Amino acid sequence: MEWTQGGALHQHSTKAVSHLTPQPPLQSIRATPARQAQPSKQQLHAVASKAATTDSWRWDYETMQQLRSNEKQLPLAEGNDLWRHTEIFIMLPLGIISVGEMRDGEEASFIHAPSHNAKALDAQFAVLKRAGAAGVMMDVWWGICERHGPKQYDFSAYMQLFKKAAKHGLGVQAVLSFHAGGGNVGDGMTDIPLPPWVLAAGEEKDDEIFYTDKRGGRDHECLSLGCDHAVVLGGRSPLQAYADFAAEFARQCKEHGLWGNVVKEICVGTGPCGELRYPAYQEKGQKWSYMGEKMGVEGQIQVQRGLPGIGEFQCYDKFMLADLKAAAEKVHEPEWGDPPREGAGSYDFCPWETEFFALTKDGGWCLPYGKFFMEWYSKKLVQHGADVIDAVKPAIAAAVSSNGSRSTGKVDLAIKVAGIHWWYKSRSHAAEMTAGYYNYYGHCGYTPIAKALKKRDVGLSFTCIEMSDTENPDLRHCSPEELVKQVVGAAQDQDVQAQQREAQMTSTI
Repeated sequence: MEWTQGGALHQHSTKAVSHLTPQPPLQSIRATPARQAQPSKQQLHAVASKAATTDSWRWDYETMQQLRSNEKQLPLAEGNDLWRHTEIFIMLPLGIISVGEMRDGEEASFIHAPSHNAKALDAQFAVLKRAGAAGVMMDVWWGICERHGPKQYDFSAYMQLFKKAAKHGLGVQAVLSFHAGGGNVGDGMTDIPLPPWVLAAGEEKDDEIFYTDKRGGRDHECLSLGCDHAVVLGGRSPLQAYADFAAEFARQCKEHGLWGNVVKEICVGTGPCGELRYPAYQEKGQKWSYMGEKMGVEGQIQVQRGLPGIGEFQCYDKFMLADLKAAAEKVHEPEWGDPPREGAGSYDFCPWETEFFALTKDGGWCLPYGKFFMEWYSKKLVQHGADVIDAVKPAIAAAVSSNGSRSTGKVDLAIKVAGIHWWYKSRSHAAEMTAGYYNYYGHCGYTPIAKALKKRDVGLSFTCIEMSDTENPDLRHCSPEELVKQVVGAAQDQDVQAQQREAQMTSTI
């Protein structure tokens, strides 16, 4: 894959969120095959591999300096001027803010810095600034900040952390994480559940508010989009709860003089791992693994199939089932009101092992019912993203528009889209489809998302930019390179700002 100029440089800066190393920006660069000279991808991956094995942030200065020293090898327009307009934000560890008992016996949230050493954190922020980072990115967890009860907020530790970043001239990209931390790829030992009162609303009243698979298994990582408008959270709908949380966060940032001049962007969580998708592939509980089905044990080594599963549809809660039934009746096909079941396989199945994703013209996804179901399933996801933004954006605007503001500058909004690159080169794109992306040859599953974001002036944050097609065996039918090209192309076609995220694990501090 080559990098070539694909559009005029926008006046605003391009943003690149890096878990490990900065990469070429996506806003004005597009991946296309067989053009001109290839950038030094081997160098980029060598640096990333080195960083992945490091247990602190000490690599950041060297990593970024190495990459910037090689910028002449990157075919960027106007004498590499575009690279200097790229803002690089470093992702902080998921558990940078923790909750625990303090010395006086009181429970509180606090900055979980290296060995709880504030000076060490200051030193590492200083390293990032010297290396040229524009700022840091971090999750603002629903399960931490509203843990005491509905509308009982505690953003105090985040305000302290933002001020530390500001002291070193670093900006902040905040991810409003309305999902549980832990159980996803790269989450490590993180364990941050949803607020107890949210879990109780499901466990004690109606467990159908959580995503559900065809066997009735609930995923407690986030709430089902099917109940977005239902009053299921103590007199509020999930959309109202998200909006209230976002508004209070913005209000406190403004109150502390951080809005716009330190907090530069808010990435609004819309699903598992904060991404706009269904939780089709769940590592928690060993439902799914990128290495595929477990085949047995040889000595002390677990042997796995080596092929990632396609995942499962997540639309079997009562809210989603009722909506599908209504949609089927609307097109006068009431028998279509039931989702695919056994014919769609299971979490660790391969496409050819199912009837629905069969790689022939008789695959269920190619037939009238399959097309109807996938249109409904994917449109529900896009509408969910739109509904969340439509709830959160005006709530934030109202919170920061009152008198007495000390903030300056605009705060952008964005949502994450998942980089599901496995089975991308297969005919049915099964792994993308179970996650809600109705994507196949001749039908771009990412254009509807880009159109919804364009309408709302919201950016698109995408992952797996650092990956190469050659990193995976051909049998997995992976193509992160082509996927990046397609998603970024869809964003550019709609004039939507795209930012890149790396999919690899963050280093810890």
